[in-house]
Amino acid sequence: MIKNRLLILDKLNISVVSITFKKWRHYSK
Repeated sequence: MIKNRLLILDKLNISVVSITFKKWRHYSK
């Protein structure tokens, strides 16, 4: 149960980071 929650949080974290990274790259041009 706990491990599953951590995995979900990790996936959410990765998606958020990727989105912000894409936005940052887009604005840094």
